[in-house]
Amino acid sequence: MASLDDFLEEMQAQVSLSAAERRRLAALWPDAERAARVCLARMPGIGVLSFSRRAKAFLFVSRALDDYVEKGELDQEQAQLALTIMRLQSRRFRKAESMFSARASRFSQNELASLPETARIFLKAMWRHDGHRSD
Repeated sequence: MASLDDFLEEMQAQVSLSAAERRRLAALWPDAERAARVCLARMPGIGVLSFSRRAKAFLFVSRALDDYVEKGELDQEQAQLALTIMRLQSRRFRKAESMFSARASRFSQNELASLPETARIFLKAMWRHDGHRSD
């Protein structure tokens, strides 16, 4: 895994971070990075062009992050940061996230409601940013 400085540099290249945002991310970093590292190590295989295995791998990671939140080891902001860390640092995770995102627009309300909280928050942020589905 990259260091906090490497992460902030990569984030700064994508979006403008204020000094306050950098400090906030630095405060959230240690636990989020640890969770990201553990989740990536435990993430199941995504197969070769296996749509279902990739989506399941993203859900596995989301459930694991939810477990950290439920145990009080992370808050949801740190869980979302862990997703960002994994996205920036793991091609395998990016493939899993992309497949989950692509399939999510077809999920029914019941399917959306049954998703892990981390996945639901991720989708809401993605849809708000992309201007897509907002339910």
